[in-house]
Amino acid sequence: MQLRILTAADCADVASLEKQLFNSQLDIQSLQSLLSKASFYGVVVSSNNRACAIAAYILAYITEDCAEIISIGTCNYHQRAGYGWKMLNYFISIVTGRNIDKIVLEVASDNIAAISLYQKCGFFEAGRREKYYRRTNGSFDAIIMIRKAGSSFS
Repeated sequence: MQLRILTAADCADVASLEKQLFNSQLDIQSLQSLLSKASFYGVVVSSNNRACAIAAYILAYITEDCAEIISIGTCNYHQRAGYGWKMLNYFISIVTGRNIDKIVLEVASDNIAAISLYQKCGFFEAGRREKYYRRTNGSFDAIIMIRKAGSSFS
Protein backbone atom coordinates (compact mmCIF):
# COMPACT_ATOMS: atom_id res chain seq x y z
CA MET A 1 0.00 0.00 0.00
CA GLN A 2 1.58 3.26 -1.19
CA LEU A 3 0.38 6.34 0.64
CA ARG A 4 0.93 9.73 -0.93
CA ILE A 5 -0.10 13.32 -0.36
CA LEU A 6 -3.40 14.35 -1.95
CA THR A 7 -2.94 16.48 -5.09
CA ALA A 8 -5.28 18.61 -7.17
CA ALA A 9 -5.39 15.76 -9.69
CA ASP A 10 -6.97 13.51 -7.01
CA CYS A 11 -9.79 15.90 -6.09
CA ALA A 12 -12.34 14.60 -8.62
CA ASP A 13 -11.84 10.98 -7.53
CA VAL A 14 -12.00 11.81 -3.82
CA ALA A 15 -15.09 14.00 -4.34
CA SER A 16 -16.75 11.11 -6.18
CA LEU A 17 -15.95 8.71 -3.32
CA GLU A 18 -17.21 11.25 -0.76
CA LYS A 19 -20.54 11.42 -2.60
CA GLN A 20 -20.82 7.61 -2.91
CA LEU A 21 -19.80 6.82 0.66
CA PHE A 22 -21.34 9.69 2.59
CA ASN A 23 -23.57 11.60 0.17
CA SER A 24 -21.15 14.43 0.99
CA GLN A 25 -21.30 17.94 -0.36
CA LEU A 26 -17.49 18.03 -0.45
CA ASP A 27 -17.00 18.64 -4.17
CA ILE A 28 -13.94 19.14 -6.39
CA GLN A 29 -13.78 22.89 -5.79
CA SER A 30 -14.06 22.45 -2.01
CA LEU A 31 -11.25 19.91 -2.02
CA GLN A 32 -9.04 22.10 -4.18
CA SER A 33 -9.72 24.97 -1.79
CA LEU A 34 -8.64 22.79 1.14
CA LEU A 35 -5.31 22.13 -0.59
CA SER A 36 -4.44 25.82 -0.26
CA LYS A 37 -4.92 25.86 3.53
CA ALA A 38 -1.74 25.56 5.58
CA SER A 39 -3.39 23.36 8.22
CA PHE A 40 -4.91 20.91 5.71
CA TYR A 41 -3.46 17.41 5.41
CA GLY A 42 -4.71 14.89 2.88
CA VAL A 43 -3.37 11.45 1.99
CA VAL A 44 -4.57 8.94 -0.58
CA VAL A 45 -3.81 5.38 -1.60
CA SER A 46 -4.02 4.79 -5.34
CA SER A 47 -5.95 1.79 -6.56
CA ASN A 48 -4.95 -0.60 -9.30
CA ASN A 49 -8.61 -1.49 -9.82
CA ARG A 50 -10.63 0.02 -12.66
CA ALA A 51 -13.65 0.41 -10.36
CA CYS A 52 -11.92 3.19 -8.40
CA ALA A 53 -8.80 5.29 -8.92
CA ILE A 54 -8.39 5.94 -5.19
CA ALA A 55 -8.55 2.97 -2.81
CA ALA A 56 -8.66 5.07 0.37
CA TYR A 57 -8.10 8.58 1.66
CA ILE A 58 -7.97 10.69 4.78
CA LEU A 59 -8.67 14.43 4.95
CA ALA A 60 -7.76 16.39 8.05
CA TYR A 61 -6.68 19.62 9.64
CA ILE A 62 -3.52 19.60 11.74
CA THR A 63 -2.77 22.58 13.97
CA GLU A 64 -0.22 23.05 16.74
CA ASP A 65 -2.40 21.51 19.44
CA CYS A 66 -5.03 19.36 17.71
CA ALA A 67 -5.76 17.29 14.64
CA GLU A 68 -9.26 16.98 13.26
CA ILE A 69 -10.20 14.28 10.79
CA ILE A 70 -12.65 15.73 8.27
CA SER A 71 -13.21 12.48 6.42
CA ILE A 72 -11.75 9.04 5.99
CA GLY A 73 -13.03 6.66 3.37
CA THR A 74 -12.36 3.49 1.47
CA CYS A 75 -13.69 2.66 -1.99
CA ASN A 76 -16.36 -0.06 -1.83
CA TYR A 77 -14.14 -2.46 -3.77
CA HIS A 78 -11.38 -2.18 -1.13
CA GLN A 79 -13.53 -2.19 2.02
CA ARG A 80 -12.82 -4.81 4.70
CA ALA A 81 -9.24 -5.13 3.43
CA GLY A 82 -7.58 -3.09 6.19
CA TYR A 83 -7.20 0.20 4.32
CA GLY A 84 -9.07 2.23 6.95
CA TRP A 85 -6.95 0.71 9.73
CA LYS A 86 -3.72 1.44 7.86
CA MET A 87 -4.76 4.98 6.92
CA LEU A 88 -5.80 5.80 10.47
CA ASN A 89 -2.63 4.33 11.99
CA TYR A 90 -0.51 6.24 9.50
CA PHE A 91 -2.30 9.47 10.40
CA ILE A 92 -1.92 8.79 14.13
CA SER A 93 1.84 8.32 13.60
CA ILE A 94 2.06 11.66 11.72
CA VAL A 95 0.18 13.47 14.49
CA THR A 96 2.21 11.75 17.23
CA GLY A 97 5.42 12.70 15.41
CA ARG A 98 4.35 16.34 15.61
CA ASN A 99 3.76 16.03 19.37
CA ILE A 100 0.07 16.81 19.06
CA ASP A 101 -1.96 15.61 22.01
CA LYS A 102 -5.42 15.17 20.54
CA ILE A 103 -7.22 13.90 17.43
CA VAL A 104 -10.92 14.66 17.01
CA LEU A 105 -13.40 13.19 14.55
CA GLU A 106 -17.13 12.81 14.05
CA VAL A 107 -18.95 9.67 12.93
CA ALA A 108 -22.59 8.80 12.31
CA SER A 109 -24.04 6.61 15.06
CA ASP A 110 -25.21 4.03 12.50
CA ASN A 111 -21.68 3.55 11.10
CA ILE A 112 -20.85 0.62 13.38
CA ALA A 113 -17.80 -0.53 11.39
CA ALA A 114 -16.17 2.92 11.62
CA ILE A 115 -16.99 3.29 15.32
CA SER A 116 -15.39 -0.09 16.00
CA LEU A 117 -12.28 0.89 14.02
CA TYR A 118 -11.93 4.17 15.90
CA GLN A 119 -12.34 2.46 19.27
CA LYS A 120 -9.65 -0.09 18.33
CA CYS A 121 -7.36 2.84 17.56
CA GLY A 122 -7.85 4.42 20.98
CA PHE A 123 -10.71 6.84 20.30
CA PHE A 124 -13.49 7.31 22.83
CA GLU A 125 -16.88 9.00 22.66
CA ALA A 126 -16.73 12.58 23.93
CA GLY A 127 -20.16 13.83 22.95
CA ARG A 128 -23.07 13.68 20.52
CA ARG A 129 -25.03 15.89 18.20
CA GLU A 130 -28.53 14.46 18.23
CA LYS A 131 -30.14 13.62 14.89
CA TYR A 132 -27.34 15.40 13.02
CA TYR A 133 -27.29 13.09 10.00
CA ARG A 134 -30.56 12.91 8.07
CA ARG A 135 -31.03 10.06 5.66
CA THR A 136 -33.93 8.41 3.87
CA ASN A 137 -34.04 5.73 6.59
CA GLY A 138 -34.06 8.21 9.49
CA SER A 139 -31.92 10.58 11.51
CA PHE A 140 -28.75 9.54 13.29
CA ASP A 141 -26.60 11.14 15.94
CA ALA A 142 -23.14 12.43 15.19
CA ILE A 143 -20.74 10.89 17.69
CA ILE A 144 -17.77 13.10 18.52
CA MET A 145 -14.75 10.94 19.25
CA ILE A 146 -11.36 11.90 20.64
CA ARG A 147 -8.02 10.15 20.82
CA LYS A 148 -5.51 11.54 23.28
CA ALA A 149 -1.76 11.08 23.08
CA GLY A 150 -0.65 7.79 24.54
CA SER A 151 -3.96 6.00 23.86
CA SER A 152 -3.31 2.36 23.21
CA PHE A 153 -4.46 0.26 20.29
CA SER A 154 -6.49 -2.84 20.98
